[in-house]
Amino acid sequence: MLNTLKLILLLVLSLSLASCSSSSKNKRQVSLQLQDEVTSGRLFVVRNTGSPGILNKISVIHNGKNVGDIGMKETSVSNSVEGVNYLTASMNGLAGISTRDAPILTYDSTLGQNRFFVIRLLLKSNGADLYLVEVNERQFKSVALNSSWMDYL
Repeated sequence: MLNTLKLILLLVLSLSLASCSSSSKNKRQVSLQLQDEVTSGRLFVVRNTGSPGILNKISVIHNGKNVGDIGMKETSVSNSVEGVNYLTASMNGLAGISTRDAPILTYDSTLGQNRFFVIRLLLKSNGADLYLVEVNERQFKSVALNSSWMDYL
């Protein structure tokens, strides 16, 4: 009985340490990139899909190039080109078989203008759909920089 409790406690501590170590680095990088002065606009995409497919990465495709494979609450940052840009996302791994890619989203970018998006997951009876939601900087920071165990439900 005592060994079982020790094992459970060790597992919980290991998981909490692993989750804390990966998120602080991501938060620090995002904060620095938000403060950076750039001449071209930047694209910020954060994943907030909840627990379904949590073990699978989502590929962020910007203007036809994969700019990041992100896990839950992770962020991908890319430079936008001036004019029309294209953005989509697709789930990798086994969960990707039954998950439809996000529709291609087009947006106009101007010099110095940052754009912010959140990847969401809509569960259906026969699979799931990814979709992208454009948000403002305050909403993006709220999702990307604040973490709670409730986000995984």
